[in-house]
Amino acid sequence: MLDCVEGQNLSLHVHPTSEFIYKNFNMNFTQDESYYILGGKQNQTVYLGFKNNVNKKEFEDALVEANYHSKTFDAEKFINHWPAKTHDHYLIPAGTPHCAGQDSMVLEISGNPYIFTLRM
Repeated sequence: MLDCVEGQNLSLHVHPTSEFIYKNFNMNFTQDESYYILGGKQNQTVYLGFKNNVNKKEFEDALVEANYHSKTFDAEKFINHWPAKTHDHYLIPAGTPHCAGQDSMVLEISGNPYIFTLRM
């Protein structure tokens, strides 16, 4: 259960693909998941997937600046954000950056344990 009501966005994160996990950890699985919107306030959003034509270097530089230099990371510049309402269901394949937006209550349904979550 992800409770972002009266709070901020969940941290932006990604679950790596099965190829990445196998190559780096010699394990044969991945973590696909989905978000089921239970409710929340008006103007709920879900962040899901890169926008078209995102510059990878610019994205990486923005993450470094946020992490090491306390700069604000503008997720909306790089990641699609979709309006969400109660009972919406979003499928999130491994390799897709995502997070629940503020003022939402989300049931996260996952295929396996949270061993590999890469926070951005």
